[in-house]
Amino acid sequence: MANKNSEPSACGQSTPARLPYCPEQLAPSPPGQEKSALSPPGQKKSAPSVLGPEEPASSPIGLEEPASSPPGQKKSTPSVPGLEEPVSSPIGLEEPAPFPPGQKEPVLQNEFVLRPVGQVKTSGSPALLQITPAFAPALLGLEEYSHVQVLWWFDGTDTPQNCARTLVRCPYVGAPEKLGVFATRSPFRPNPIALSCARILSIDQENGQVALDAFDAEPGSFVLDLKPYAPSSDRVQSPSVPAWSAHWPASLEASESFDWERETVPDFHQ
Repeated sequence: MANKNSEPSACGQSTPARLPYCPEQLAPSPPGQEKSALSPPGQKKSAPSVLGPEEPASSPIGLEEPASSPPGQKKSTPSVPGLEEPVSSPIGLEEPAPFPPGQKEPVLQNEFVLRPVGQVKTSGSPALLQITPAFAPALLGLEEYSHVQVLWWFDGTDTPQNCARTLVRCPYVGAPEKLGVFATRSPFRPNPIALSCARILSIDQENGQVALDAFDAEPGSFVLDLKPYAPSSDRVQSPSVPAWSAHWPASLEASESFDWERETVPDFHQ
């Protein structure tokens, strides 16, 4: 399905990275008790502090030893990561705050950054993919395959409204009026990623160009990834499909001459 280019998707700002462990503040001395710069008589002097003249050195993992408890008060257990106090993630992702009572926690809270490997230079039949110079070496060996799976981005549908849709109208004759987006190839989906299989005409690794027999993405669409078509993992011998599409072609080659216009609802609009 062809698409139109539009403004790129807005991404949330990443959380600033934090160290895996952060030194904690020492507990204040009990009332009336002063810090002594000198060791009591008969007691060996401790090693000089690396943090300053008045602060003792931190433990090997960056957690300070607790101050001595006042008379009559039980000693507190030293802080252990993962038990008493949450420790920030080593990769800089903050632990989510607890949700208010009655509010459901979302299933996923992560966001990812996609790095396009190229763009659609020309579409139709034939078509040309332009791979960025940094990823051109990744084309080595792809010329030994006849077909390639292309993952690309539906730029024209990348809006908050379209990405929030879970049900879409089906454009085909005899199909249910509405289907879940995961049961369709609709461009309106949470992550508008398209998948197309195409026959390879030629590959110019030096210039980062892949010529395809046919490709229906609009010029300028971002290419996310290329994967070789391998029958051992991509072909299913006897797949099951809905009854309304059981008469559709059984192969990519047969689809090229199939009357798809006849299968589409006239004047269809989402």
